[in-house]
Amino acid sequence: MKIFSIISAALLMACHTQKPMVPTQGIAGYVYRETGNQMPSPNRAPRKPKGIKCDLYIYQPTTLKQTTGDATVFTAVSTKLITIAHTDSAGHYSLNLPVGKYSVFIRTDKGTFFADESDGEGILNPVEVMVNKVTDRNFKLRIGAVY
Repeated sequence: MKIFSIISAALLMACHTQKPMVPTQGIAGYVYRETGNQMPSPNRAPRKPKGIKCDLYIYQPTTLKQTTGDATVFTAVSTKLITIAHTDSAGHYSLNLPVGKYSVFIRTDKGTFFADESDGEGILNPVEVMVNKVTDRNFKLRIGAVY
């Protein structure tokens, strides 16, 4: 029993001293889920979106022509996968990345990829990483939301 207590105490101390990874260059932010009626109403305050635990797939810059599926929900992405980031239970993520441009897709619980924004060049969910900077970028999973 004494050995168990010592091991437990050591594990608790090790977990307590771990700090979350803070990138020095990359992207960080939150992923939120929006569902249901999102129309503004004078009788109802806007709903605050809820952070979700999910995976973010970071690809080379990707256009609609480089995906398979519907306009916002895709079954495949044909550009190179750079890395995968995981959000915590509040929807927060942070990730070190090299300087460059990327497309970020939210992996849904059905195994598809979601991206509903694009820039003037047609790049889906675009993010740019600059030298020694962390780009703050939030994403919203809007499947089932009505505007």
